[in-house]
Amino acid sequence: MTRALPPALARGLVFLWLVALLLGAVVLGVGLGAVAVPPEGVVRALLGLEENPIVTELRLPRVLAGVLVGAALGVSGAAFQGLFRNPLADPYLMGSASGAAFAVTLFASLLGGLSPAFAQHAVFQHLPLSATFFGFVGALFATLLTLVLAGGWPAPGSSCWLGWWWGASSPGSPPT
Repeated sequence: MTRALPPALARGLVFLWLVALLLGAVVLGVGLGAVAVPPEGVVRALLGLEENPIVTELRLPRVLAGVLVGAALGVSGAAFQGLFRNPLADPYLMGSASGAAFAVTLFASLLGGLSPAFAQHAVFQHLPLSATFFGFVGALFATLLTLVLAGGWPAPGSSCWLGWWWGASSPGSPPT
């Protein structure tokens, strides 16, 4: 007969396993490339035992940026699902991705907000910061429109505004 692990211990072991997988992925991500660096060489370079500029100056910043961006996307997705209290919510289902795309397209088409390099070559790296701002505003507007159409927006003058904002920021509280 086998005994189940206590939930706290099981969660701790799962967390340690996931951290080990992440570290393994970082070592592989830094080691693989045009110039292959063996995992032992990557670990020695990361610990400072060996100088390898390919690892420390070229590949490690990119891999760490990828890890941070992935973590930020995961947290933002969890916040999005918590805000709408819907485990299936994503930016495409709720309209924020479409709102952002529409606002940037509107900005580019009607306001002529694209640089000449973008207009000639269609390279997105030349997209001005103002287009990013319009994308954010479009996503925010589309998300608020989704809330209003779904009936999740309190009536003006209602005393539940503070509760609504508090509930939107804490996924564990009941809806108002």
